[in-house]
Amino acid sequence: MKTIERLKAEIKQLAEEELTELAHWISERHWDSWDTQIEADSQAGRLDFLIDEVQWNARQIAVRQTLFQISRRKGTANASRRNGKYE
Repeated sequence: MKTIERLKAEIKQLAEEELTELAHWISERHWDSWDTQIEADSQAGRLDFLIDEVQWNARQIAVRQTLFQISRRKGTANASRRNGKYE
């Protein structure tokens, strides 16, 4: 019997509490592995494109906010002129 098949057979015999503990351990091991991989990718520069994308999005938001503020100011100025008031 292969190792994985033996493990599966033994896991089927675990009590509910033991199964929960095993699942938690496997999950933690998986996330630790994931964290290690992310750290290695980050140090190697393989995630730099994400930083570039975030910075690009931030610039786009800033531009939109500026354009919105300008359009609001123009809208207020136009409304004031229509009422015979100039600011």
